[in-house]
Amino acid sequence: MKPKLILHVGLPKTGTTSIQECLYINRDRLAGMGLRFADRLGREKGFGHHKLGRLLATSGPGAFIDQLGRQDAIVSAENLSYIFLRDTEGKLAALADVYDLHVIVFVRRADYLLESAFAQMVKMGMKLNIERFRHAILEPAAIVNSITNVIGDERVSCVLYTDPGFDSWAAFCAAAGFPELPRAEKRANVSMHRRKTLLLSKVAIKKRELAIKLSEHVAACDTVEDDGIRFLASLDKRRSVIRDHELANRDLCERFGLDADYMMAEPDDDWHKPKPITPQEWVDTLWLSRD
Repeated sequence: MKPKLILHVGLPKTGTTSIQECLYINRDRLAGMGLRFADRLGREKGFGHHKLGRLLATSGPGAFIDQLGRQDAIVSAENLSYIFLRDTEGKLAALADVYDLHVIVFVRRADYLLESAFAQMVKMGMKLNIERFRHAILEPAAIVNSITNVIGDERVSCVLYTDPGFDSWAAFCAAAGFPELPRAEKRANVSMHRRKTLLLSKVAIKKRELAIKLSEHVAACDTVEDDGIRFLASLDKRRSVIRDHELANRDLCERFGLDADYMMAEPDDDWHKPKPITPQEWVDTLWLSRD
């Protein structure tokens, strides 16, 4: 019999990091259930298998299989979503020849995914415009289809990430078919209101460590006024993102029993254009962040 491989193709901004940390702290329990939480290949930060995914992309399925071994295991990596979107057929088919695959993918409605991905990239130091922003992860149906075209729908668990307050760990345990295990202590996320995020979106920082430090400073200080609006993008932008992916996402919902009404709901809020960042807000914020 083939060894079982649970492959969590963690789309970014769907609770992937939290799931990976929970898997890591439960690695001994998983081993007791006969499932190995694969080695992280010496990754210093994080709990997922980014380097294992990179090995699959650069050296091919053979190197991935040699590193993982022929045993029942769980692998979770965000970069698998990009790898399988670009080159699924050869890589995934080769894994399916060796392992009894069960692939888990979380998907999220397009406008919420847009906002979350934009905010994350801004924290990483990228200078971006929310109204022109595009990202590969806004194509979850394309990623899922690239996988099901090789191994079929029956070996894929497609889970809808719902906002707010979605319990990604409980949903993952249910999709993986094991009882809900203890969860990791919740980490504080660097959270900013929209005018702080829009301020940072106008600054390009090449060093990621410096960008993260600046984000933490901006999040902690009160120099930029909060206008009380959650969403960064205009209603027109959010509507267009949902409309652009409507057919593919409706098909996805139908095939996997997901809530299409939630996935394609018309955005409805009291959004208005944010006030420009004032010179005083710029000066005060950058002064407090000078170190």
